[in-house]
Amino acid sequence: MRYPKLLILVFLCAPAPSGAADYPPADVAHLVARLNNQRLSASCTGSVAPAAAVLTAGMSAEGLKPGAVQAQLEKQLAALEELVGTHRGTLRRLELLRGVRGLDETNQKAPYVVLQRLEIELPLSAPLDDVLERLLLLGIDRFGSDMGLDWSGRAPRLVAVYRFDRLEEQLRAVHAGCRSQAFRSWCEEHSAELPVSVRPGCSDILEQLGGWFRDEALPLNGLRVVEADGRSRAQGVTWPSGTRWEEIRSGGPEPVELHGVFNTTFELRPR
Repeated sequence: MRYPKLLILVFLCAPAPSGAADYPPADVAHLVARLNNQRLSASCTGSVAPAAAVLTAGMSAEGLKPGAVQAQLEKQLAALEELVGTHRGTLRRLELLRGVRGLDETNQKAPYVVLQRLEIELPLSAPLDDVLERLLLLGIDRFGSDMGLDWSGRAPRLVAVYRFDRLEEQLRAVHAGCRSQAFRSWCEEHSAELPVSVRPGCSDILEQLGGWFRDEALPLNGLRVVEADGRSRAQGVTWPSGTRWEEIRSGGPEPVELHGVFNTTFELRPR
């Protein structure tokens, strides 16, 4: 058979699997023939972990004179930057909103208002509750992506969500683990049908022949994402896909266990 011989040559030119002896070409050909057009499946799990807490917050100041109000706000922001830096976090200034109130007999509040919207990112090691207490003392008076100049602050707002770092890499690792599990499962199921010489290194051989497998998209469940209003919902992910992974946020710092079913087919075809 032409294709098995070609595969044997490719296999023999590759480095031998770690800890495995040389495999007789005829036995490899037997494994390839048994594998051809087989659909390999396996239930698998893997985990992805958030990397940082993200707070969308606002700091406001008000007064009679815009210049004095802005100076007061900058003073507060300097103290905030120092606090965030102490915890090895990052502070990003978003929009600066300016507003003016009308003055009449019923409105005794200062006419000029500024609001600096902020994004604060803290490592998971930061004591979030202690930092939050200090933020409130420094003048952070509103939270959430929907904050504005007119802010009652009566309804509870979500304080922090958790951002994944290199989620695409983490999902790629989950996919690779699921693929290896499918290889091991197939080798265990068909062990009795394979030559004795290739049984111990069967899954290693399949890894070396990996380019001949056609993987199906891997749907994964188990992730819950947090919306701006604090509600969480199940979020299925598929690897690979065009999802904007950087926009996915979790409600807690704990690693998230994903589960799915991996499928791939070995296709003996000319290169």
